[in-house]
Amino acid sequence: MSGPKTSKCANPACGVEFLRLGDGKLFAQPPRASNKGHKRQVTAWLCSQCYQTHTMEFNETLQAFHLRRRSRAA
Repeated sequence: MSGPKTSKCANPACGVEFLRLGDGKLFAQPPRASNKGHKRQVTAWLCSQCYQTHTMEFNETLQAFHLRRRSRAA
């Protein structure tokens, strides 16, 4: 199994590159076996600025993360 293939912020409106752990928030689902028997891990990363306003939700059916805006506290 190879490591995460995350190279930039998952927010399409942001171009910040993923350089190291500790900057922003890394989201990862446990590795799953594909129909060919290979293990695949789905990952996504939000830079620290985007993580203040957004989060990621995992869609089990599509096996993909989706960007979601955080709701504001009252």
